[in-house]
Amino acid sequence: MSEPLQLPCDFDGVMSPAQQVRWVAEVDWRDRDGLRVDDPDLRGRHAPRAEQLRAMVVWADVAAVLQRYVRAAIPAPRRSERAFWACACLPDSDEAMVLARVDVGPADVCTVTADDELTFSFRLGLDPLDLPRFATRAGLSVADLRSRPAGDIEVVLSAVGAAAALGLFDDEVIVRGMRRFNLDLARRGPCDTADWHSLALADVLLAESDAPAAPSPDDAAYREPSIPGSPDTSDAPRIDDALAEVDRLLADGHYDEAREALTVALARRGAQAVNDVDPAEGTSLHDRAAYALREIADAIADDDPAVLAWVPRAKLLRAESAGAVLNDLLVLAGRFHRRGGRPARGIEFVARALGHFEERHASITLLLVELARCYTALGDLDAAQTHLGVALRHASVEGAHSTRLAVRGALAERHLRAGDPAAAREDLLSALGLAREHHHLAVCLHLLAPLAWCEERLGFTDEAVSRYAEALALLDGPSPPGLLRGVLAGLVRCHDRRGDTPTADAYLRRAELMTERAWPDEGLWPCESLLDACLVARTPPSHDLPSE
Repeated sequence: MSEPLQLPCDFDGVMSPAQQVRWVAEVDWRDRDGLRVDDPDLRGRHAPRAEQLRAMVVWADVAAVLQRYVRAAIPAPRRSERAFWACACLPDSDEAMVLARVDVGPADVCTVTADDELTFSFRLGLDPLDLPRFATRAGLSVADLRSRPAGDIEVVLSAVGAAAALGLFDDEVIVRGMRRFNLDLARRGPCDTADWHSLALADVLLAESDAPAAPSPDDAAYREPSIPGSPDTSDAPRIDDALAEVDRLLADGHYDEAREALTVALARRGAQAVNDVDPAEGTSLHDRAAYALREIADAIADDDPAVLAWVPRAKLLRAESAGAVLNDLLVLAGRFHRRGGRPARGIEFVARALGHFEERHASITLLLVELARCYTALGDLDAAQTHLGVALRHASVEGAHSTRLAVRGALAERHLRAGDPAAAREDLLSALGLAREHHHLAVCLHLLAPLAWCEERLGFTDEAVSRYAEALALLDGPSPPGLLRGVLAGLVRCHDRRGDTPTADAYLRRAELMTERAWPDEGLWPCESLLDACLVARTPPSHDLPSE
């Protein structure tokens, strides 16, 4: 049964309205016409991720399912490539590792993920009467149900394993639902993710076993590679050579290139790295890779989007040392979501990291601090207090001053959020004594200002003036401008309160020369820089290779 076409659109110039009607009605008919257009810059830009995907042991399954999907469900795939549909290899995601994705128009329609199992998810439209027979099929789950204007229900079918996914294409109801859904998206407009299109992946997805002989291999626009049954690593560099290249890139500070080189090496030779030992160093090559990733993780600690993108990629390493890197990235991802106003999402990431540790593990305290900070941001102050109480007990046993500083800072943050400046003052005083004992001037600076702010609110004006003055003496060029103006504003308020108008006016004139807003403005004193300073105070982790 054919469906009425909508109003004319740009896609009509790619596939005629008559062909669109036929394509939906006749599931055995395919439109194979058209010549592809190559883009060397685009091809080169996404080639490293395509190489990573091809090197994975699940590549043959991924390629087989996606090739079948493009043949069955993408309208005029050769002529509409990149303009109306696109495919991506290893797109950035903070969920399970996304291996590949296909987008049509403004939406994603097929996603391949790998966490515990290889899963293929397809978005399509189904008649409500057809839905029950898919809800109970083995290996298939149904989710994300929404009504569509044409009467269909928008459905996400998720199949676990390549066999279950390939079986979907033998069902005419499913194929027709995919075609209706994708055609509607193509008619809405061009593909939003065209700049992320992987031409190397599309080479495989558009390959035709019964197509005429391909032109010369030099013509990249028309290459038709076959789907390999297993990764071809015959020309891959040795893992030790690849890691030497990673070390060189790290030494030169080229962290983006190092990340790509490390992932390619691990994906191609991961199994070899687990068992092989570097004869020169006497260490596992897998451990060398883990230490390289550790250095990368430290380098991107302040680059939240990069951290988020690397959470799933760290799963390529399975050694204990690599697990520590993954946990670091999980915590940084939690911090990213907290800073972005999504503390509940942050709790999920940090809780995943906590689940990997024994109760007495040395990293537990800092994980509990970040978890508590997420709860504080969420407004669940009782949960924050509970986790910080456990963190304080761990910190007392560990004895690491940086950890104790971080716990006290997080407690002060929690008490400020609760409107309890007296309790916050006690924690800040404790942290200040510890920072002075270990000569952490940067931490002292970030502690003195909020401590003075608390003392202002408690009526301890003389003490507040002393704290603000000491903070002002420690401030220098690299300090946050909002902190400087906040200290000046505090001095103006305190001297006015003491009746010392000339001194207050002098500080006011200095503050008025600044354009930045003073901390804490109309809210609470911000503790992000304070906690960052506490964590930096710890001894940096060593990236030396472990002894034999």
